[in-house]
Amino acid sequence: DAQTLLPCSPAPSLPCSFGRNIRLLGYEADSLTIEPPSHLRLTLFWQAVDKVEANYHARLRLVSEDLGDSRSPELVRVVPATASGSSPEGPQQVGDSDRRPILLTEPSDAGHVWLEEEGRHPVNGYYPTVAWRPGEVVPDFHELAITRALPPGTYKLEVGLFPPFSQDRVFAAQIGYVHILEGEGWQSPQDLTIPYPLRAGFAGELILLGYDRPSLGRPDGQAPLTLYWQRLREGKVDYDIALQLLDEDGEVFWQEDAPPLFGEYPTSRWGVGQIVQTSHDLIMPSTVGEVGLRVGLSLPDSGEMLPVRSRWLASLSEWCPLRPIQVQSVPLADGPAINFDNRILLLGYDLDRRQLRPGETLQLSLTWQCLRRMDEDYTVFVHILDEEQRIWGQEDIGPVHGTYPTSQWKEGEIIEDVHSVRLSYEAPPGEYRIEAGLYLLATMARLPVLDEEMRPIDDKIIIEMTNDQ
Repeated sequence: DAQTLLPCSPAPSLPCSFGRNIRLLGYEADSLTIEPPSHLRLTLFWQAVDKVEANYHARLRLVSEDLGDSRSPELVRVVPATASGSSPEGPQQVGDSDRRPILLTEPSDAGHVWLEEEGRHPVNGYYPTVAWRPGEVVPDFHELAITRALPPGTYKLEVGLFPPFSQDRVFAAQIGYVHILEGEGWQSPQDLTIPYPLRAGFAGELILLGYDRPSLGRPDGQAPLTLYWQRLREGKVDYDIALQLLDEDGEVFWQEDAPPLFGEYPTSRWGVGQIVQTSHDLIMPSTVGEVGLRVGLSLPDSGEMLPVRSRWLASLSEWCPLRPIQVQSVPLADGPAINFDNRILLLGYDLDRRQLRPGETLQLSLTWQCLRRMDEDYTVFVHILDEEQRIWGQEDIGPVHGTYPTSQWKEGEIIEDVHSVRLSYEAPPGEYRIEAGLYLLATMARLPVLDEEMRPIDDKIIIEMTNDQ
């Protein structure tokens, strides 16, 4: 196997073993120096040493680390010579002229995970590890969207193998570094789509341009909040972002005071004119009703609040009020609602038949509820599968026969969505099942199904049926 030396690191061994039966031969990236908004596009080259007995999802993630000045951010790739095909003799040696350093070390739990893929089967979800042939080289393309919400700096690039819909990685390695640039100029507020524009000024130093938050929340659930900040003039003070939730009597029942972006990109580092997005999770109460929301900036040591003028000609105050959130219990149509990534609920479904002959068509009625405004248009998939996961009938189309895209749905709205799927004339007799869910056509990434603790547990629903011949 090829060996490489990386300055300021031990000499790693290539290829890198992920357990006994899987090796990572190397990877190829367009560039690991990125100016947002852009994408990190990277192809991993896996090899099955022997038959893989379990399915794993491959995930990339970016983790912060203070690297100092001793390491270059431009650690790009090692590309195996067998990337275009497999060889019965195994991977060929990579010549010095074809090789650039790859760092293969155990990932550290230190540092904040800024960006992580949801995970799916390799090769865009189409080639599970149990199907890999021993000796085969599997190119596995990944694309991560790098937005301006990611602070500039250098991040560790890690890859891991996870059991499907589990947060417990089985194998993982750090394979390099990604350098995020600041860029020469800042994004203009006019270029942003801010759902709730505001322009609240904090002592003439910082301005809250606006925010995004769902109108509806679930009891004991979480509601995501995104704040859009801009620096107006130089400042050397690091402020905490203070958030409060209030009940219908105006009493504070939840609050958070924390440095922005997990303390790794404080306000003193924000450039004049720069727009910074911060994300927060709001904890909803156990009771239904209206929840008040307000935001402020505070000094970490004293807790003193920075005065804010929340709107034109408004008086100075310690807090800037935002629009309230309505906490509602979800109406259930047919058993427990199914949560697709806190974006869409499946309230229920109705299947006109559970026995089907080849050539016959079934009708599946899905009842969706929109939880939050979406910019994306998701495709609904309905597949008829046999016991070996082969597809014998399918429909992939936007909701309501493609006439009502999810980007037009309104928060709280309930949508009736009917799909007709024909079972193939060649379908053999046996037990079949229907899988249904949603995915983004541009990336083919499915929306995960979340449990009550907001953990991904699947990416579809399953309905049993029979092929009756």
